[in-house]
Amino acid sequence: MDSHARPTWIACLLCALGAAAMSVAAWVTGMTVVVPALGASLLLAATDPDARHAAPATLVVGHWIAVGAALVALEAFGLWDAPSALVAGVTWPRMLAIPLALALTLLGMLALGRLHTPAGATALVVASSMVRPGSDVLILAATVLYIGGVVAFFPYITAQLTGRSSLPPPKRRGSARPVRRPRGAARGR
Repeated sequence: MDSHARPTWIACLLCALGAAAMSVAAWVTGMTVVVPALGASLLLAATDPDARHAAPATLVVGHWIAVGAALVALEAFGLWDAPSALVAGVTWPRMLAIPLALALTLLGMLALGRLHTPAGATALVVASSMVRPGSDVLILAATVLYIGGVVAFFPYITAQLTGRSSLPPPKRRGSARPVRRPRGAARGR
């Protein structure tokens, strides 16, 4: 096992806690916000704690990019108010909007250096109108932020369970001598 990887039992516990947090959000909002893509995000965050693609900020940014990209794709093909693909089936406009949403999601994540692959599923859920533009999307975006916050506590929870510090060891620095400037040199502002 990698020295930075969490023990299996802790990773499983963190996934369960994250899923419970989504369930609480679903109970509070009355909306099904137990989103499969966020489940995949929880798995990454629990099992690959030091990876940038599993970081809380990357999780949030990736899913938000996916939501935005899917909304752009829906608008581009006149599907903003169209019924869900589950109800109406996959029409030609939907067949074009779905790949556009996924491509824009990848483009946005790569442009920002925040690749979070589970967010691709979020793009598909929104582009298929399973999560509707408007309040449903706002609740999804808030849930993503909430789950990002839950994931931010994973290192602390791990430290409590293992009895280790949740902070990385301090970096060693060289001597702390002041920098001398030549006389008459201008000071930076």
